Amino acid sequence: MRASFVALMGCACLAASAWAGLERYPLETHLLPNGLRVVLAPDTASPAVHLAVWYRVGSADDRPGHTGVAYLMERLTWRATGPGGSEDRGARVQAAGGVPTSLTTADYTCFQEVLPPEQLEVGLAVEADRMAALAAGEEDLRAVRAQVVEHIRQRGNQPVARGLDRLVELAFARHPYAQAVVGRAEDVEPVTLEECRAYHRRHYGPSNAVITLTGAFAPGSALAQVRARFGAIPR
Repeated sequence: MRASFVALMGCACLAASAWAGLERYPLETHLLPNGLRVVLAPDTASPAVHLAVWYRVGSADDRPGHTGVAYLMERLTWRATGPGGSEDRGARVQAAGGVPTSLTTADYTCFQEVLPPEQLEVGLAVEADRMAALAAGEEDLRAVRAQVVEHIRQRGNQPVARGLDRLVELAFARHPYAQAVVGRAEDVEPVTLEECRAYHRRHYGPSNAVITLTGAFAPGSALAQVRARFGAIPR
């Protein structure tokens, strides 16, 4: 009985500590006219700012016979072809002292940058460019498609990965969650640039996205920057 009481009190203390920690992060939520939702959680104790853009699309939205497109698009949107040739958007973030990452799940695709506070504008510019249009060209698609196909084949040579994929297939039979996030090589190889552009138009718009900002930033200034960068992107 005493041990159970001590354990219960310990859990209560942990919960109280967690709740007290949440009070450090006053949340603000804003909805732009184009449907983009913005969530701000400033933290004066943080040395950096974390920017994330979440799109409500993932591997569960891939159609049968077109698996892996969500994952391919995650990788492809880091590339942009302009007058000076192909550009790696992640390199722009790194040049500003930031760390870029991204991930695809069954339910969402997320792009993130951890940046020095004074370089927030760089991350916002990169993400606004990504949302506004798919700037990748044919050469970018060929390179990224080859990388994805190779990743799929390497994963197929890993017994643990194969076992996990099979487990998910059995657990979610006749459900889109049964599809592997990376897809199948035979589905990814024929994907065209026009298909990717159409996918971007359907899923990467502001009304299908949420921006979260946490860390060292001034809410008023940051919101003004978000409005300036994203406000004109059509719904």
